[in-house]
Amino acid sequence: MRETAKSLHLYFVASAVYPAYSGVQAMLGSEFVAGVILLALGLSYMYLSVQVPKLGKESLGTVKWILIANSILVGIALLASLASSGVPLAIGCVLQLLINWYLFTNAKRLAAETQSQIASTPSPISPS
Repeated sequence: MRETAKSLHLYFVASAVYPAYSGVQAMLGSEFVAGVILLALGLSYMYLSVQVPKLGKESLGTVKWILIANSILVGIALLASLASSGVPLAIGCVLQLLINWYLFTNAKRLAAETQSQIASTPSPISPS
């Protein structure tokens, strides 16, 4: 499926809801540090949803680095869940890593398409 800027924006928003909600719940409970990390993940996805329209005009750098940082945190959570036999959490981590990969590949494609459209658009010739 070829994602547009609007659908990619919705994917980032949808990816932000669960970690942000879980983070607030964990912070209100007994796991403050895990809650802060989850809330940061959710907020970073919300930030990326705002950055999607700017993908063609600016570089993919911000999106790439935030998704890499999120994937590293999810990878650490995956290893921790496997060490503690937390199979449901491990499955959730694997799904989140797949979602990050999907979002990155589509953001990369969208940025490349927008850049090629900008490059192929003739610039107006100003009279001397």
